[in-house]
Amino acid sequence: GMRTHVLVCVGAATIAILESMLIHDTMLLNAANEQAVHAFLDGQLPYLGIVDTVKAVIDQMDAELRGNPLFASVEEMGQVEHEARQRADDLINKQV
Repeated sequence: GMRTHVLVCVGAATIAILESMLIHDTMLLNAANEQAVHAFLDGQLPYLGIVDTVKAVIDQMDAELRGNPLFASVEEMGQVEHEARQRADDLINKQV
C-alpha cells in the first residue's frame, strides 16, 4: 500500500543522493590526484603528500557539497572539478 510506496520513494531518493555524493568524490579525487601527481613528478610534493593533498581537498569540498548533493548541470560539474584542482594547487604551493 501507501507505506511501501513511500519507503520505495525514500529509498530511491537516498540512493540518488549517495550516488551523486559518490560522483562528487570520484570527480574530486580524480581532479586533486592529477594535480598532486603532477606536482610530485615535478619534485614539488613528496610522495606521501599526494594522499594528504587529495584527502584535504575531498574533506574541504565534501562538507560544502553536502548541502547541494545533486549537480544542476554538466557546467556545474566542470566548476566543481576546476575548484578541486585549484585547491589542490593551493595546498601544494603552501608546502613549498
